[in-house]
Amino acid sequence: TSTSAKGDEVQATNPSSRSGFNIIVDGANVGYFKQNYLGAPNHVNYQQIDQLLHHLRALGHKPLLILHSRHVSKFMVPNEECADIVRRWRRDGCLDATPKSFNDDWFWLYAAVAHRCKVVTNDEMRDHHFQLLSPKYVHILNCYRAPTYAYV
Repeated sequence: TSTSAKGDEVQATNPSSRSGFNIIVDGANVGYFKQNYLGAPNHVNYQQIDQLLHHLRALGHKPLLILHSRHVSKFMVPNEECADIVRRWRRDGCLDATPKSFNDDWFWLYAAVAHRCKVVTNDEMRDHHFQLLSPKYVHILNCYRAPTYAYV
């Protein structure tokens, strides 16, 4: 865990360093599901994500939640109830917060491929399809390579 300039904790993201999970949760995708309506909050639905995590555990899964760091920043979490949920995710070790200026989709995609896990998302990856074919993709990931990542 490190601390950003704003003072909020950001957990270093490296799904390869985690063990025991068998399903990946695209947290933003789950948290924004059915949240596109007039007057909707500008943050993910933390309770909705948490309900899914509980449901997956009840089914015997060990989920890994991938969520961009802005969603777990103390400046973005809307209230104490949601802050408690985020703290529990951190304590339980199921949260990987992706770093600023990176697209969280790349992290859950990598974790799913590297660990051959299922993913809970309805993201069709249309915006990333052609990027996967570009040499630029490898260069971008190499800029943030952690020593324990293995690129294939």
